[in-house]
Amino acid sequence: MLVRMLLREHQPVPFRGAIALVLLCTVWAGCGGDGGESSSGSATYTVSSDGSRDFMDIQSCIRAASAGDTCRVYPGTYGPISFLGKGLTVQAANGPDSTIIDAGAAGTAAVAFTHSETVASVLSGFTIRNGNALGSGTGSAFNGDTAPAAAGDENGGGIRILASSPVIENCVVRDNHADGEGGGIFIAFASSRPLIRETTFENNTADGDGGGLYAFSGFPDIQDSVFRGNVALNGGAAGVAFNSRAQFSEVEFRENTAAQQGGGLYAYMSSPEVTNSTFDSNAAPNGSAACASSGSYISFENCTFLNNNADCGSEACPGQCQFTPRFTIQ
Repeated sequence: MLVRMLLREHQPVPFRGAIALVLLCTVWAGCGGDGGESSSGSATYTVSSDGSRDFMDIQSCIRAASAGDTCRVYPGTYGPISFLGKGLTVQAANGPDSTIIDAGAAGTAAVAFTHSETVASVLSGFTIRNGNALGSGTGSAFNGDTAPAAAGDENGGGIRILASSPVIENCVVRDNHADGEGGGIFIAFASSRPLIRETTFENNTADGDGGGLYAFSGFPDIQDSVFRGNVALNGGAAGVAFNSRAQFSEVEFRENTAAQQGGGLYAYMSSPEVTNSTFDSNAAPNGSAACASSGSYISFENCTFLNNNADCGSEACPGQCQFTPRFTIQ
């Protein structure tokens, strides 16, 4: 009997009236909504060069933001940025035509991923231009016995990726230069596995190799992208070297030029894979579409070759090119 009485005394009291309202308001307040925060606690900050938003420059937003946050950038021209190892999204509100990251040819990359960034670091919707990687590089790593000084200032004019795996999407990388390798983008070290999609590499140049893109031991995945009008010593559009396993899927290689080998794609001691892609009107003395050398092996699947005067290989390109069904050469 005593036990039953104690239980009755400790039965929960139903919420009524103002008490219930206060408790519900407290719960809603804890769910976020003010200050740009979402229900997960992440925040969206805004950037505009005219001072009308949270920040006037992208780098200030990156410094203030935390993992999972978004820097939403409104139309304008902004200076170089580094992601500083943060897993956040830098997104252009209106796309690459009106939102520009411009290095001003100041001797540095326009965008840097050099602090072990992961797929949580996303760059979306920008034009990246006028990066100018200056340094004391010794020219092409493909034609020498040693790899480039990967962290050297002469590599990576537009974007530099060192031991990092960011996502780059819906961007235009154009008019960048490197004294060494990778005029448009430079990717180094085996732990680098960036995803690059729906991006155009245009009119980038390198005194060394890889006018549009150069991958040194990295594993980039390039999807639905275009390389057009890029120029380099070898690998006018792209160069992959030193055990790189770059993948190109649904990529257009058009009107790229190499002074020596591989107008579209050049592989040195590497095994890139190319699927559902087109090589059109690329130029080089040897292997105008693609060239594999020094034990390299390039795999082509469902690819089309148009208007290239030497599609793959020659005495100067002693590697192997594997063609699988439904490829055409014209």
